Amino acid sequence: MPGVLLLGHIIADVQRQLPGRRVTGIRKLKFLHLLLPGQRFTVTVESPRDDAVRFMCRRGEVLLAEGRLYLAPLPDSANGSPY
Repeated sequence: MPGVLLLGHIIADVQRQLPGRRVTGIRKLKFLHLLLPGQRFTVTVESPRDDAVRFMCRRGEVLLAEGRLYLAPLPDSANGSPY
């Protein structure tokens, strides 16, 4: 799987795991191993610090990618509030 597609899945998983926040940029990103079509992977996220969060993407015990993403709170309208 191309790195850009894996990154899209990582960002989606991070945003799912951190409701009320959105990814606004990449602070650090390192791809360590390839992910082949059909292989499963997991994304783990550490507790956010300030405006960033560290993530790790694994296939079993193999670390595929790691890095830090910048975060920002979602606007109130994105949380379902009309105000």
